Amino acid sequence: MADTRSKTQIWLLGHEEFEITGSKLPSYRQVLKVFFHYHKTLKKTIHESSRLVIKQVLQFWKKARIPTRLEKHAIQKLESLYDKWIKLKKNASRQTDTQKKKENEFIENLENLFDIAHMDALMIMKIKEDRDFLLAQREKGRKGCMGQVDMVLAAKETRAIKRKIISEDKKIRSQLQEKALSKCVHLEKLSSSETEDEGEIYDAKLMKRQDKFEKSAHINKRGTISILTPSLAATLDRTKLSDRKATFVLASIAQSLGHDINNYKINRSSIHRERELFRCNIATKLKKEFRTSVILVVHWDGKLLPDLTGKERIDRLPVILSGAGINQLLGVPKLQFSTGELQAAAVIKLVEDWGVQEQIGAMCFDTTASNTGIKNGACILIEQKLQKNLLHLACRHHILELLLACAFKECIGISSGTDVALFKRFQQQWTFMNKAKYV
Repeated sequence: MADTRSKTQIWLLGHEEFEITGSKLPSYRQVLKVFFHYHKTLKKTIHESSRLVIKQVLQFWKKARIPTRLEKHAIQKLESLYDKWIKLKKNASRQTDTQKKKENEFIENLENLFDIAHMDALMIMKIKEDRDFLLAQREKGRKGCMGQVDMVLAAKETRAIKRKIISEDKKIRSQLQEKALSKCVHLEKLSSSETEDEGEIYDAKLMKRQDKFEKSAHINKRGTISILTPSLAATLDRTKLSDRKATFVLASIAQSLGHDINNYKINRSSIHRERELFRCNIATKLKKEFRTSVILVVHWDGKLLPDLTGKERIDRLPVILSGAGINQLLGVPKLQFSTGELQAAAVIKLVEDWGVQEQIGAMCFDTTASNTGIKNGACILIEQKLQKNLLHLACRHHILELLLACAFKECIGISSGTDVALFKRFQQQWTFMNKAKYV
């Protein structure tokens, strides 16, 4: 069934587009619409979608003959714009004046120029019309548009390219002729004594190469003794030390203890491989040793976190088991979208991997629609896949948040943000209050 227009509509932007069109330099709205086509419809990553969109944008700037910044900087600008949209959409349900003001400012800026011009573009450009066009496009609403191709300028540039090609051909031919002449002269002047001298020079060079080879044979090889142990690798992970920093720390410790660090495997790549191996072994051991017969509660809650290998933000779903004396983290899988179906599939996969699907008797979750939906909620889908009824334990913190929000709104009014002035003053004066006596 084809998607309806309401489903394909993007919040604050309208419907997505597959390419940028028009006779003006691209605006924020055009760039974001094409970005969502790649990211949402074609299921590409944020970085890949940004790269493809920027390629289209650069074509317009190239036609306008305006120098631009590096492609990677333009991609970073688009990714930061997407992050701004994500933060606004996350708080879309809020009806505060601050949220409305931010949304209005974002909408007003959508038709303005997505500016990726070089910092010194106005100084680099020599043609006055090009400078005026850039200044007009930077105004509100992007005044002006690109006209037809300047035939006079195009013919002038074509003639310049032809002259450059002809001069390079002449230069190459002259170099080839000079090499041919030098070879002929060298063969004519070469005598037997000169031949003997060249032989001696060749022998001397050969001896030098042999000396270098013999010296290189005595160079110490990389160390073979491993310095990492499972407990040490766990300590490095717990203190959040990177592989490079761990290399410096371990090398300094080995030297301070009087060891020769050339005998040990202390380098970034070796430490990285060993840490990965220890983590895999620990995870495998935990799964094998985890055996229980008590009734368990499965907990999950999605979080938007930075990716480990990039700057984009992704959905992560921590899944935990709890029971009588049991608290076990099953995993923190990455989700493409935080829908109820994907969350349910991730929970079921982890439960089956650990082999505890028979012990699950209850679910603990927050009160979002993706969890509590009647048809596509994660709770309903988990019960269907496990083929049994489970006890629903809605998180008390989320339930009490609703009650607290209603009480706060009734007593104080709508909050303009997370920093409430009344509570901040109370926090600052807390240390000076007499806690033993209060009214």
